[in-house]
Amino acid sequence: MRQIRSVLACVAVLLIMDILVAITPTIVYYEQNVEDEDKYASARTSGIDVHPTIVKFNYPNSADQDKYKMFSSNHPIPNFNRPELLFVIDGMKGVDLQITITIENIGVNPSGTFNTQIKVLHDEYSEFVLLDTQIASASINPGSTADITFTWNPTYSGNHSMLITSLHSTDDNTGNDLLSRHLTIGSIYDNCDDLSQWTVGSSWSSSTEAAISAGRSCHVGNGVSSNYGNGLTTSLYTPIFDLSNRHPNPTRAIGLSFFATGAGEANDIVSFQGRRADGQWEQIGIIGGNIDTNLNSWNTNTNTVGSQTLPVMPMNVGQLHATSQFRMQFTSDASGTNIGYWIDDLVWYYDEIARESEFDWNIGVNNQSSARRGYWTDQLVTIHNNGNASDRFLPTVTGLPSEWDVSFLHESGGGINSLSGVMVLPGESHNIRVRLKPGENATIGPAQYNLKITSATYSTHYDLKQMSVNVDPDFIPEIQEMTSIPACAPGSTCEFFVEVNNIGDASDSFDLSVRDINIRSGWTLGLTWSQVTPITISAGSSEMVKFVISVPADAEPDLTSSIWFDVNSFTDPSRVDSKIIEAKAAMVSNAEVGLDPSVNAGADWSVIPGGSTSVTFTLWNNATRQDVFDVGVLVQGGRSWNVSQPSVSSMAVNPSSHATFTVSVSAPTTGQANDPGPIITPYATSTRSNTNATATAFTNLVIAPQYDLVIREVYFPAIIEPGVATAYSVEIENDGNGVVNAEISIPNMPESWDWWTVVDGENQSGPISLTPSYELKDTASIDIMMLLPPDEEPNEELELQILVVPSDGGIDLTPANNQLYITTLTAQVKRPEIRNFNTTQINMRVGETIVLDFEVHNVGNVGDPNLRVKAQLQTMPQTSGVELLLINLDNPSISASESNWIDISQPARGIGHLQLKVIVSDETPINTNIAITIVVEGGDGGNDLPITLNENVVIVVDERRDVSLDVYYETSQVMAGSAMQFSFTAWSNSSVLETLELAPQFPQGWSLECDGLQIDTGIEITLIKSDGMRPTSSVVECTLLNGGDIYDGELTWVISNQEGEEIMSGEDFFTFTTSNDDAKGALDYINMDTKTLAIVVVVLVISVVFTLLILAKKRRAIVEDDYDEEDIENTQPVQPIQPVQPVQPVQPVQPFQPIQPVQPVQPVQPFQPIQP
Repeated sequence: MRQIRSVLACVAVLLIMDILVAITPTIVYYEQNVEDEDKYASARTSGIDVHPTIVKFNYPNSADQDKYKMFSSNHPIPNFNRPELLFVIDGMKGVDLQITITIENIGVNPSGTFNTQIKVLHDEYSEFVLLDTQIASASINPGSTADITFTWNPTYSGNHSMLITSLHSTDDNTGNDLLSRHLTIGSIYDNCDDLSQWTVGSSWSSSTEAAISAGRSCHVGNGVSSNYGNGLTTSLYTPIFDLSNRHPNPTRAIGLSFFATGAGEANDIVSFQGRRADGQWEQIGIIGGNIDTNLNSWNTNTNTVGSQTLPVMPMNVGQLHATSQFRMQFTSDASGTNIGYWIDDLVWYYDEIARESEFDWNIGVNNQSSARRGYWTDQLVTIHNNGNASDRFLPTVTGLPSEWDVSFLHESGGGINSLSGVMVLPGESHNIRVRLKPGENATIGPAQYNLKITSATYSTHYDLKQMSVNVDPDFIPEIQEMTSIPACAPGSTCEFFVEVNNIGDASDSFDLSVRDINIRSGWTLGLTWSQVTPITISAGSSEMVKFVISVPADAEPDLTSSIWFDVNSFTDPSRVDSKIIEAKAAMVSNAEVGLDPSVNAGADWSVIPGGSTSVTFTLWNNATRQDVFDVGVLVQGGRSWNVSQPSVSSMAVNPSSHATFTVSVSAPTTGQANDPGPIITPYATSTRSNTNATATAFTNLVIAPQYDLVIREVYFPAIIEPGVATAYSVEIENDGNGVVNAEISIPNMPESWDWWTVVDGENQSGPISLTPSYELKDTASIDIMMLLPPDEEPNEELELQILVVPSDGGIDLTPANNQLYITTLTAQVKRPEIRNFNTTQINMRVGETIVLDFEVHNVGNVGDPNLRVKAQLQTMPQTSGVELLLINLDNPSISASESNWIDISQPARGIGHLQLKVIVSDETPINTNIAITIVVEGGDGGNDLPITLNENVVIVVDERRDVSLDVYYETSQVMAGSAMQFSFTAWSNSSVLETLELAPQFPQGWSLECDGLQIDTGIEITLIKSDGMRPTSSVVECTLLNGGDIYDGELTWVISNQEGEEIMSGEDFFTFTTSNDDAKGALDYINMDTKTLAIVVVVLVISVVFTLLILAKKRRAIVEDDYDEEDIENTQPVQPIQPVQPVQPVQPVQPFQPIQPVQPVQPVQPFQPIQP
């Protein structure tokens, strides 16, 4: 960093002059104290005169000293030639400040020890003490000085005042004990040595080429060796500061100071700006031009603030807020460039508002007060300021009725401004007068209200006290004005009454008296002899006072006499009411009043709701003299009707003549049809006789029915889907004056379409009842459901009219809003349906095949090329013995196995016929559940997705039918006349009891006996059900006899189950030999030699035994699983017999082991249908 040599002389001189001007009051004050020394010399008695002379500041911490010294009042500054008075602050907020005060003794004796008081006051408050301390000083010899030093950490930034007072108890001259000085505390100080928290624009940097305090400065440009560019606009942003604690209306300078060096071309400037709370940037000040291209001299900025010229760029409070931010914005034009600027030691200071914790006060009430309504009362309230700062206090009153008047006065009687309030210094009190005037309707007795004293500085800081003022009662009599002059017929004595009211606040007694005004000769007028006085009347009540008048027989009509009537309050004699009471001579009247039937015959007296009509009454004077009448009407009933009084209240009618008066009648807007109107009775009271005309009441008024239905569209879909009910939502409203039955119709709907209405989720048939609006059931939300035939052609556009009218044929006031029009377009519909599919449980047998036929319909109005179907299968327990085959009956060559699709595209309203074969093999376990799901996919389900339909059926394999028959016989050839012995053995693996019918057939003349019975047609064989592990069996022993001439023949047999199904059949050939055949054979054997014959016999016996065994095994018939008849397999040819081996001795037979009982089979769980 270059060595800083000097500050520009012209700037230094200017600043010194400005600052000298700023501190002139202090210097003059000090000189005045010196000049007045001799003035007080003669008054000295102790020879001691001490006073403060000089105060100096520095930072006890060297780091603080290095950081803040350049703009602080500490002087001198090593290696920096700054004038002593060129400073901005004395210290920094929150930084220890060492204060040194020099005290001089200009007396003639040593001072001895004493204290010096140091006070610091906030300049923006009448009194806000920031520091109040006393420092002890050692004894000071005459003509000498001594320093006292202490350290203080300022807690508020801004402009303050320091008051230093020597407190020597025997000081001869107290006039010079006070030294005052301005004290400025900074808020933010930055040496541009760390920009990590700043926002640095292009061409800005922290530079070491020139600096004052910390070896770095804020530089805009490219360094001293090159120039910045043309056309730049770039900024260096400070961090965001929370400066919301600023005083809202400072009276002293606040602002920003800095040092700058470098150079710029004309029109190239650095603009110092502050951001307002609304985000707008405001300029604080600028620097520009050539300061020092060698970077040796540093300048600061001076401005005049008020009457002072200060080294500061002034700011306004609008730039100080919770998110305050500042920037230095450099701009250059295209006319030329230079090295730029170096800026260092930026300091901000502003006046802080006193913190809320500095304020504390309370209020006290010094007296109780009371007043009558309409009169003022005062309550004296004391505000005690217990805080550290002066404040203005704003009084308000709440909790009183609005008719009460409230004002606030100083104790002296001066008014208190509601905006500025009352200034109270800390530690002091101030009395204010709360003035209240109860309103006319104020309740007698104590009235509570709240007195709130709010800080003008902090509106959230207040003291609230509940107070009371007493409203005193009033005692007021009132004589009720008489509506007419009492009249009495000549030659009569009449009584009349005058009403006296107690309009005061409490019960009172009132004295009654009369005074003459004008009583004619022969007349008497006054209180009756029976009228008591005084009278007692409760508050708000009245009493009738009886008067009497006597009129001579010759008095002319309308002559009057009068008196004064006085009523005095007994409790408050100042309350008096007086009225003139008149009475007159009456005439004899004869009059009638009512509707003239000759004029109003057949008139329509119905009035629409909210409408008006006029009723004219006729007054007939049947007397022989002119009479004067007060006219009007009396109204009974019809509370919501409005009946006006006639425009004339009095009329004169000649004898035997008549006059008319008219009243206006308005019907209520909520009148319901046929509601009766009020009873209007006209009256006419003669003012000359005080008698009433004979009156006829008028009762013909009635509310006219008024129909006004409205229908509104709520939701009309643009497209209607054939075959699906579509809702068109409307709202109907009854704006008429009575209950109406609304009937909805669609006049131009095609005959093939259907529609109905739905109200509150239920189908509605017939009209819809609506009440008038005031009964709150005047509206109804209705869904008009429209159903088109499924075969309606697509894309047909149709305009439909929806009409709502009164069902009784009444005329609607506004038919234009009784109808709506729907423009609808029929939709293209592709929607599949599965029909005629059996979904009830099916039971079948093992080895059986069943067939399920069903249909798939396209109920839409367009073809569906993507319609397809498949069958899905699931078994429990799982088995592979079930197969599915889905066949398109419309094209039987198309079929699919389980889970494979068949495409069955259909035209509009087309039908696909399908067949599902379910094949259950012999290996399928009994009680197997088969769940089959038919899945149909097609149509348009929205969002480009098809519709998927599912139908399910459960098949239970609950039966096995497996029966076979074996025929056993030892030989098929016996001698004629001998019995052929054989047996039938039936076998069953069925899961049910089997009853079989064995039907044998044999040649004529033969006979068959089985189990001892002659068999002609058939044999019944019963087999119990198998346990599933071993077959059951039944043996029938039979004998076949030849009773005829047929010796060779077949025994054929057929076996059927109890359902008549043929299970299997077979035939066996038998021979009955004759005696010739036997003799020939015997001779052949005899011709053989004995040895040969023996061998042949042995061989034949063995061969026969083996042959019989083989044939017995081969003769068992095989039954097909499905009971369909199959051919019995032919027995394979017998193989040649091998030579017989010597017979081995027979081993003893092992005893047979008993069969273990079979464990019962667990029942199969019901099978659940396959989910789609």
